[in-house]
Amino acid sequence: MNGYRPPKDPWGSDYQYVLIPGQPPGCGVYSPGADRVSLSRGNDRDDLNTWDGNTPWLAYYGSLQQQKSPLPSIAITLAAVLPVAAWLLGRRLRRSSADSTDTATGGPRA
Repeated sequence: MNGYRPPKDPWGSDYQYVLIPGQPPGCGVYSPGADRVSLSRGNDRDDLNTWDGNTPWLAYYGSLQQQKSPLPSIAITLAAVLPVAAWLLGRRLRRSSADSTDTATGGPRA
């Protein structure tokens, strides 16, 4: 991917990709929000993430309604980035599984 740079959130921070075992699709994406800090890997009240259906950050960013809200651009970016993250995670897990199978059977690595 020559010259490709993932998009940044509206506050200029990188979106963070995390593994979330036990929840489909097994990974998620979050933005640390306006303060650019996440103390809980995407679960702070002001963090925007793809796995919390309760969306606690809506209350935090409610004051942005008078300004131009970044929420639509965040939602669009997360919708675009999450499938790529899931694909990359699946690819990584398949490789890891194949490597452990080859190691266990003593077979050659492809």
